[in-house]
Amino acid sequence: MSQATQQHLIKALAISATGMVCLTRISMALGEVFNGIVLLLGIILFYQMRKEIEIPEEVKGYVRAYLIFVLSTLPAALLGGDIPKGMHEFLQMWLWRFVVFLPVIAFIRKRKYLINMLTAYGRVWCGLLCNIDSVGFTLGE
Repeated sequence: MSQATQQHLIKALAISATGMVCLTRISMALGEVFNGIVLLLGIILFYQMRKEIEIPEEVKGYVRAYLIFVLSTLPAALLGGDIPKGMHEFLQMWLWRFVVFLPVIAFIRKRKYLINMLTAYGRVWCGLLCNIDSVGFTLGE
């Protein structure tokens, strides 16, 4: 895979991850579509760049801490009574929601992309969603 193609995939990954985070609250279906795109792009990039991936040691520490946290909640899923439903909810909450951030950690290194992602999230969350919620609160919905 050429360097230009990799950069295009990484840019698409950044845009999709931003879309997923910004739109999930407004439309779960649209957020899930972006979630799937992020996972697909992540798998492609992991396959193509598997020998070049370098994750900083500090980030590895955060990932380890997260995995310990997730594994500490596993007994609740298994011992909650209905094991299939518990495992479904466990996988839905901890794996499907978190795995999309691994490609972001592994591949997005451009500060510009990260700042744009954070800015878009901040503007959508603080601007649009706060206004939507305040209108809903005002109207009593």
